[in-house]
Parts: sequence; structure tokens; C-alpha cells
Amino acid sequence: MRPRTSQACADIGLTLSHTGSRAAAVLAEWTAAGAWSADDARRVGAMIAADNARRVYGLPDG
Repeated sequence: MRPRTSQACADIGLTLSHTGSRAAAVLAEWTAAGAWSADDARRVGAMIAADNARRVYGLPDG
């Protein structure tokens, strides 16, 4: 079951960004449950990590 709307994607991003150190475990659980492929989970995890680094260290977008 994959999110099909931009609101669902936003909700997932909000959920993961508020899980903190547990984000990897949440991604693994969703992958194990068949909600996401391993590639999708890696991609989302990388995006969250990049966004957090930009925010924390004041890095430019891109």
C-alpha cells in the first residue's frame, strides 16, 4: 500500500521527521510490511537526512 496523494506523502515525511533516531526502524518496518520497496525506503531516508543536515548546518539547497 503506497501513498497516492501529495498530502499522504507530506504526512509520511512529517511522521518520519518526528521519529528522530527511530526513523530507520520505521522505514524498515514499512518495508517489511510491504508498504515500500527497499529502494523507496533508502531514497526517503536519504532525503530526510539531507534536509536535516541543511537545516542544522545552514547548508544551501541542492
